Amino acid sequence: MECPKCYERLFCNHCHPHLKEFKAPRCENCKDRHKYEVERADSTFQCNKSAHELAQSRLSERLAFLKLQDPDPSMEIFKGDVAFVVHGCDMIHAHRFILAGKSSVFCRMFDCGMLEKETGLIPIDDASYPVMRAVINYCYTADINFTDEIPPDEVLKVAHKYEISHLRDVCGEELGGKISDKNLAEMLRLSKRYDAKTLQEACAKYFKGNFDTVFSTVMENL
Repeated sequence: MECPKCYERLFCNHCHPHLKEFKAPRCENCKDRHKYEVERADSTFQCNKSAHELAQSRLSERLAFLKLQDPDPSMEIFKGDVAFVVHGCDMIHAHRFILAGKSSVFCRMFDCGMLEKETGLIPIDDASYPVMRAVINYCYTADINFTDEIPPDEVLKVAHKYEISHLRDVCGEELGGKISDKNLAEMLRLSKRYDAKTLQEACAKYFKGNFDTVFSTVMENL
């Protein structure tokens, strides 16, 4: 057989029938050419990787700039034109145009002749202050830190209520990473109740990959 590129004879077809097909070049000329092509491909990959990392770094810097907040948000100039009154006492100030751009519910609320538009006050009785604060902050920064005071299931409820779809997906991803045999049923209920597609998909994937253990857990609880 001859090399298809340089026609150098490599081996006898009769003595080595199993070597008729090969992926890597066998002669010296082709080996050198192959080595050069591999090195060039690796160099291109490294350049693309560096460019991607630089773009990611610049994006992170821009996001960090957008997240900058005044150290004293109680200053009059930063109070905005709407306030959430949580459980009748704690207030969270915000800006209508920011909220309306992130939530179709807020958009309708501030565009129509609703009471909240006239008074600039939105009463909140179904969410805690930390959760509501985190949701409003997310509308400004697209960033949220889930804690014991800010559990993802409570944030999901608020995100669903105000139709903040991106935050709902974030909550679904967070909850999806905590699925177990014991809480799968509850996670499914949450996904249905709050229309969390991301969480529904995570539940379906977990059930498919852990059918035997899930079935055993269900049978034990009957």
